[in-house]
Amino acid sequence: MIDTLGKQVNAIMQDAKRRALIFLVMALALAAIAGFLFLQKVSAVDARLGDRATVWVAKQTIPPREPLKAQYFEAMKVPEQFVQDSIVTDLKAVEMGEYTYSIDQLISVAPMSEGDVLTDNVLKTKSFLSSENKRMVTLVRSDRLRFDGSLDINDHVDIIVSEEGKGTYTFLKDVPIVGMTEDGSGIGVEVSLKEAEKLIDKENFAISIRVLKAPSEQSKGSSGQSPKQTLPNQNPSPNANDKDEQPVQNGGNQKEGDGTAPSQ
Repeated sequence: MIDTLGKQVNAIMQDAKRRALIFLVMALALAAIAGFLFLQKVSAVDARLGDRATVWVAKQTIPPREPLKAQYFEAMKVPEQFVQDSIVTDLKAVEMGEYTYSIDQLISVAPMSEGDVLTDNVLKTKSFLSSENKRMVTLVRSDRLRFDGSLDINDHVDIIVSEEGKGTYTFLKDVPIVGMTEDGSGIGVEVSLKEAEKLIDKENFAISIRVLKAPSEQSKGSSGQSPKQTLPNQNPSPNANDKDEQPVQNGGNQKEGDGTAPSQ
């Protein structure tokens, strides 16, 4: 009888093992099917979202007006359809209006917190003026204002003025060029505020102004040159009253009517 009971128990255990094995196989099969369906769903979602683009997010808190650096940001991939036109996708080619800048030429006018996405609507170019006491005045070639020689960023110039009753004389000497239009028709010179007032007056009322290239260490290509700053092209006009209405772009706030731009 004991042998019979042992055989029955053994049969029950064997049957339980078979059932457990069957359930295990079924569970694995269902898991495989669920995984396959999940991957198909993910692939369908990815296909619907399309390609991904690189955006840049802040790795740390960045205060306003601080010069930006590439190491302040990290890349993140997001679907292209969610990337707005204002979002920066390339730190080496940030498009702002008609011009393109690298990130180290820009500042943020608003504070950025860790995780914030970098957008161009909070960016502006750094000031290229040497101090906060300096201003940039734009001189545009016209019938009354001429450039003698080829000029470029970091060149120094002398400004010669001819006035009725006063003759011709040197008005300013060794003035640095800190900005230039792409077509070379205009330059931005760095002067003090008082010199800016006088220069604008001469620009409006002098008979003739000549800009002469002056020798300088910077014009010979010495180290420590400022990055090139491009001003918007300006059409020269012989009408003196039109000169002071042309905008000046210097990476700071633009100001019309006085020909000067404040330093940051």
